[in-house]
Amino acid sequence: MPQRPERARLGASLAGPLLVTLLLRLVVIVAFAPPPSWDGTIYAALARSLASGQGYVHWDGSGRATAFFPVGYPAAIALALRVVRSTDVAVWAVNVVASIVGCALVRWTAARLAGPRAGRRAAWAYALYPSLVLFSAAAMTETLQSTLLIATLALVVAAHPASEQQARTTLEGRSFVAAALAGVVLGLACFVRPQAIVLAPVVGALCGTTVRRRVGLAFVATAVVLALAAPWAARNARALDAPTLYSTNGGSNLLIGTLASARGGYRELTARDPCGLVAGEVRRDRCMTRAALARIAEAPAAWLALAPRKALKVLGYEWSAVSYLRSSSASFPQRIATPLAVVCTLAWWTLVALATRAFAARRRVAPEAREGARATRWFTAAAAASVLVVHVAFIADDRYHLVLVPLLIVLGAATLETEK
Repeated sequence: MPQRPERARLGASLAGPLLVTLLLRLVVIVAFAPPPSWDGTIYAALARSLASGQGYVHWDGSGRATAFFPVGYPAAIALALRVVRSTDVAVWAVNVVASIVGCALVRWTAARLAGPRAGRRAAWAYALYPSLVLFSAAAMTETLQSTLLIATLALVVAAHPASEQQARTTLEGRSFVAAALAGVVLGLACFVRPQAIVLAPVVGALCGTTVRRRVGLAFVATAVVLALAAPWAARNARALDAPTLYSTNGGSNLLIGTLASARGGYRELTARDPCGLVAGEVRRDRCMTRAALARIAEAPAAWLALAPRKALKVLGYEWSAVSYLRSSSASFPQRIATPLAVVCTLAWWTLVALATRAFAARRRVAPEAREGARATRWFTAAAAASVLVVHVAFIADDRYHLVLVPLLIVLGAATLETEK
């Protein structure tokens, strides 16, 4: 009974941000109604083949099995197509639902770390963050992936007590359950963007408080992630020319990342490029990986020279959310593109500055919340490092950092509260 007023206050404080999260995204969708564009055209085609019962088959209409693009986001759209008939509406539904869940999780995690005011700040920041609002209309993976990552962090934080009373009553089983559940959510994230797999041992380790416990839980989370991937890997072994864990585009992205003509970003490969005529997705992927590594070994300085450009593309600015609408929607006013991109970039720099201060403010956190705050800092740092390292090595674009935004919002909101 005493918990009911607290839950009522929590619901009241969350209602406003959730409503704004929903309304702003609906405004963008209704105003611009962008059809799937960029990679989204392929995600939409893959989702339609799944929803129609054809299976995960190539978007060229040949009917052959594929695993080139990760299956997670098309599968989510296909589930929405069971309720709605339009692929466009299904895309928007997935993104809006993911946004609402993301807002709630950001609010809960920040409140757990630094109190109700931090939670409210975080929820409003998420609701209003311009690129998240704009990109919710895009048939791209970042909105869903960002929600899966903040859900993973919420489970990690839940493994640690939030009060002195909880610290006295917490059992070891709590951290085991949290590590296993975090592994489940992270395992789903790996189907959306496979590079998330590098976070599996980090997630488990952050649920523990002793070295022995952290090592054990790292194995638990990693085992759960791999167990979830096993059926898909088995499917790929049956349907493709060789086994592969998640997708078969890693080799092509690594190869593109070595090409000076790509300038650190994406360039479509042709038959003239290495391995373009190799048959079989997995064999071609492995051939391109070998070709890319050979190019790096032959001219490491040329490859490293692209690193600063790639790092700038990943972390320096925000343009993709505006660019997507600009290129795909006939109703988008072109004259506002640059000013809107400036607003998005300023929001990103502000968020990075606030989150960076969290590492300097760690000693101001209440003693009973220190483990959760420590886990939040390390998970966010690991996620940011994985995004930067992977895309500096492969190909870069500013949309890739959007998956970090909810994590940084939590850190920033908690920092503002603990510095008071």
